[in-house]
Amino acid sequence: MSKKEHPERVHPVIARAAIAKATMRTHVYSEYIIIHFRQTGNLVPGCDARDLLMWYEQNMPSELAAITGISQSAKRRPDHKMKVKPTGGEGTGQESLFNSESDTSTTSLLDTRGTLENQRV
Repeated sequence: MSKKEHPERVHPVIARAAIAKATMRTHVYSEYIIIHFRQTGNLVPGCDARDLLMWYEQNMPSELAAITGISQSAKRRPDHKMKVKPTGGEGTGQESLFNSESDTSTTSLLDTRGTLENQRV
């Protein structure tokens, strides 16, 4: 199977309806499939998401750019840094993605579970 895009496989009327209805870039292909099914009764549209996005880039670039799929509040600030806690002592280069509260609660939960299992035997 070829990895090359084939925008000629896209039905233009359905593509225009799909981009008008979609709210995010990731939803455009799903909308295309739904509209194609309602119009033709066939669930297989004859193109894939790569073909559809290439068609939009060639024929409707401003409409495609208008639905980015990322909200402004979800964008990460460039100065944002994840806080990590060293686990192997200072200078070892090993770091944990958990804070100290979650580390201790997980350990105590595991200890409690192990104790209960040992008591049942």
